[in-house]
Amino acid sequence: MKTFFSWKGYLPFFLMMVGLVGCQKDETGDNTLPQPIDNLRHVVQGEHAKVAWDTPANLFSHYIVELSRLSNFSIINQSTTVDNSAQEYVFWKLDPGEDYYCRIKVVNEDRESDWTSIHFNTSQSNILLPIQKDDIAGDKVQIRWDPISTEINLSKISLKPVLGVSQEHMLTTNHVENKSISIEGLETDMAYEVSLYDGDFVVGRTSFVTLAVPVNGVWNLFPHSDLLTAIETSTTGDRLVLNPGVYDLSIVNPQIANKSIVLEGVDENDIPLLYARNFRLTGERSGISFKNLNISGSRIDEYNQELTNSQDHLWNTWLVSLDETSANFEAVVFENCVIRNYNAGLFHLNDNNRPPHKVGNSVEINNCIVYDLGVDNESPTLRVNAAQILKIDVVNSTFYRTNRLFVKIDAERNPANVVEFTFRNNTVHDSWAGGSFDFLAVKAPSKFLFENNNLSSMTSSGNFFPNFAYVANDFDKRIINSNFFNILSKSTIYGSNMSNMPVHSWELRHPNTIWNDVVPAFIMNDANHENPNSISSYPVSIDPGFADPENGDFTVSTGSALRTVDGGSPIGDPRWW
Repeated sequence: MKTFFSWKGYLPFFLMMVGLVGCQKDETGDNTLPQPIDNLRHVVQGEHAKVAWDTPANLFSHYIVELSRLSNFSIINQSTTVDNSAQEYVFWKLDPGEDYYCRIKVVNEDRESDWTSIHFNTSQSNILLPIQKDDIAGDKVQIRWDPISTEINLSKISLKPVLGVSQEHMLTTNHVENKSISIEGLETDMAYEVSLYDGDFVVGRTSFVTLAVPVNGVWNLFPHSDLLTAIETSTTGDRLVLNPGVYDLSIVNPQIANKSIVLEGVDENDIPLLYARNFRLTGERSGISFKNLNISGSRIDEYNQELTNSQDHLWNTWLVSLDETSANFEAVVFENCVIRNYNAGLFHLNDNNRPPHKVGNSVEINNCIVYDLGVDNESPTLRVNAAQILKIDVVNSTFYRTNRLFVKIDAERNPANVVEFTFRNNTVHDSWAGGSFDFLAVKAPSKFLFENNNLSSMTSSGNFFPNFAYVANDFDKRIINSNFFNILSKSTIYGSNMSNMPVHSWELRHPNTIWNDVVPAFIMNDANHENPNSISSYPVSIDPGFADPENGDFTVSTGSALRTVDGGSPIGDPRWW
């Protein structure tokens, strides 16, 4: 009996070890799974199509290649097994003018990789290979092709620049045998369309862009320019100047690596339209400034038309983010920009709320219009949390249909979190469903200045100023000449539900919220102001009489009493005054 109980005590431990060994064995087995093929590509020549790929690194026995006219492969038109020594496969005598879908997987005995797929159409021959960055060097380009059969007599190749005169190059026997030609003397910062000919018939098309060359740190760029490469090869202090037009970075993620650059439109009255998914800052000296740009998180089609967001592809989360491994950043600046359509917000510091916390010097938003942010209804406009930004300035800007919260500064998880925060001359409408500025346990010497702002038509699910009434919050707080029109809160105070009460009627006078300066002064319940409860309300709650707020026109009515609050000085974004 003693032996039985002894083994019974060890039984759970024994079973756990067996489970761990089993798990480890499975992990090792998973490492032997064949990897999917890389760099699947194709060429089409008449009624024939060739697919080619790079050989996987791990061991395998063969490939399975399938062809279908349907993108879901519900009907397979061809299926074949290809030896592991092959790197290409040819489909002969396909029907002309048809869409085809090819998929390939790697097989090793009873194990298979995932499928890798490609789509092509047989309406037009194209035996030119895509031109890679390594094929372009200064004014020189290397162009390659891959014919499927000898039933072709290549004669010439032409290059047509987006601006300028086309050029033709006759192909020699060496060119044909080597399946390539090197062409020099090209223009810098120029987009070229390449055509390959069999007699007078085009048998291949592709395109490429030569890189712009900066002059004294200034890149003069156009819609045809290779903006991504210019961003990634620029150096600290460079200005990338965009001429009017449409620029597409919607499916790439530019890296700003340990440098600070400026991305700006050349004309503040004809600002370029930049479609951008995300800019990622890496390194402690990284920073970026946007100026004179209309920035959108949307994707666009080949005709520069915006595509509708889809729930399964919310690619456009943050306009700027700090890399998880980067401890600091220099500055992020938005000046004279229109910014719209991001699923989360403007800037994400990627702080994990554990020390050591990230530190940034400054964030500035000046003379901007920002709207349609925070579709996820979870993110603030600026995601700071326990990270630290030494100085935040938001001035002369408009925000509408934006995030549930503007910013959260968390000094509870990071007691060293000190910030100088200015929010001045801004118009905010139909935003901040969860509150506005959340300062948790923030202490002096932090400062918060809220001056000459025009806020309207918002209902907050929590306090409008979350945690301003937190007992330990002794930072400098000032409200000066700011309008709270139709600003409601569904929060509670003193344990009683004060649902849908105007913010200025109670939240600003919470006993724990000590304001260093209030202009115009609170309306008092008693002349002696013996305790905070003697505050009745903040007096500025005036209908601005906006011209057309639903369509982004926040021009203040000439007859609105708001125009008299500060002696005629603008309340809110000056552009609407």
